[in-house]
Amino acid sequence: LNNIRKNEPYLYGKGTEWEGKYTGGLDKQYVQVKDVNLSGYSEGEGWNPIGNYDIDDESLRAPFTGTYDGGNYVITGLDIKGDGKNYQGLFGYTSGATIDNVALEDINVTGKSRVGGLVGEVSNTKISNSYATGTVKGSVTDSLMVGGLVGYAGGAASSTISNSYATGTVTGNQSVGGLVGYASKSTISNSYAKGPVSGTEKVGGLVGEAYCYAYNAYCGTTISNSYATGDVTGSGDDAGGLVGLANRGTTISNSYATGEVTGNTDAGGLVGDAYDKTTISDSYATGEVTGTVEVGGLVGTASSGITIENSYATGSVKGSVTGSGTKMGGLVGTAYNITKISNSYATGSVKGVKKVGGLVGYGYAYPGYTISNSYATGPVEGSSEVGGLMGYAYGTKTSNSYAKGSVKGSERVGGLVGYAYSGATISNSYVTGSVEGTNSVGGLVGYANTYSNISNSYATGSITGISEVGGLVGKAEYSTSTKSYWDTATTKQTKSAGGGIGKSTDEMKKQITYE
Repeated sequence: LNNIRKNEPYLYGKGTEWEGKYTGGLDKQYVQVKDVNLSGYSEGEGWNPIGNYDIDDESLRAPFTGTYDGGNYVITGLDIKGDGKNYQGLFGYTSGATIDNVALEDINVTGKSRVGGLVGEVSNTKISNSYATGTVKGSVTDSLMVGGLVGYAGGAASSTISNSYATGTVTGNQSVGGLVGYASKSTISNSYAKGPVSGTEKVGGLVGEAYCYAYNAYCGTTISNSYATGDVTGSGDDAGGLVGLANRGTTISNSYATGEVTGNTDAGGLVGDAYDKTTISDSYATGEVTGTVEVGGLVGTASSGITIENSYATGSVKGSVTGSGTKMGGLVGTAYNITKISNSYATGSVKGVKKVGGLVGYGYAYPGYTISNSYATGPVEGSSEVGGLMGYAYGTKTSNSYAKGSVKGSERVGGLVGYAYSGATISNSYVTGSVEGTNSVGGLVGYANTYSNISNSYATGSITGISEVGGLVGKAEYSTSTKSYWDTATTKQTKSAGGGIGKSTDEMKKQITYE
């Protein structure tokens, strides 16, 4: 294996039926025919990666461009002590290569940037049916692109990783992932990662960062039928159970994460920060998510053309320390700038301080943001702007949605929305959970302000408060409610701000009431 880099005749396949002299080189085709133990190369800095790339000196660039078929034989004893070095892995740098059926076990790989168990960086490379188990570590505080299998997937051209996995511990600084540290213009399918992942920012259970730097282009990574089960810890921004940061047209489908996520800003059970035309569909997260600002059971922050559909989160969401937690949501912490959420739901409890919602903590609709056919059922608790579905709705459009969990807060507390502001609309939606607060407390909306409108909606849960309490809306200014109702018996309220009609329990059960 060590002689692959040598473009000269060498005895390969020793002791097997394929034994013979073959001319090696980085551009040749190789087939592994027996198990390999690399422990003999563990002295000093350990294994010297196959293939290299030097940013400054073109003459030192020597990528592996051939094919390597591991034949499902095992490679053990891979030990790399590349402190401060880039392009570290069994292969350092590959371009136009194909790597199949490679089995790496009990590895110990350390490097600075572009560090992976199998490959440090792949460009226009295909990896399939391969795995790595063991430890991969970024050696210094400014380490980048560290992954259990691949450090950087993309480079000058797209790469594919399929039917592959990594298990073990992965640590680094930025762009740290259980399978891939940084993915650009690449495809990951039918793959997974198991094991804890930790770093500072852009930390993900499967991929740390799925990004594309091309100006005015959408060349994000595609992730499908993949998952991560390890706990994820990020001390800075962008920590996600599956992906830390996803943008520029990245798509995630039929994928999931089950590990606990602990972060600071932008922490999500599936994705920490998703923006710029990222799409998430048919995916879910089940782990508990903890953070301080913009924290969600599925996505921490979703912005700028994001679509979330047919997806859900079941884990609890909470502030990282007592008294913390702003923009906290059972599904999404913050959603703004043409974000669309449809046919999705959250069932976990949500606990924070301000802008806290069962589905979305903070929704900002410039220039557009919608929630449709979605729901939340977990209990929600906070201080201000607290809602069973959404904490703060700034100009958002909510339709055909509902909330069933109990809601507790102090001011601007609503069964569906805590604070609806600046033209927010709610239609064909309802609430059955109890609502408890102090000021501006409503069965559907706590405070409806500045041309917000409610239509064809209702509330039936019990409501308790001290001032500005209403069966449908607690406080309303320049806002209206039409063809909307509340149950006067179950809510224990006889009035509501901004319109709406109180009905008996029997009347609430009759179709004619809503016609």
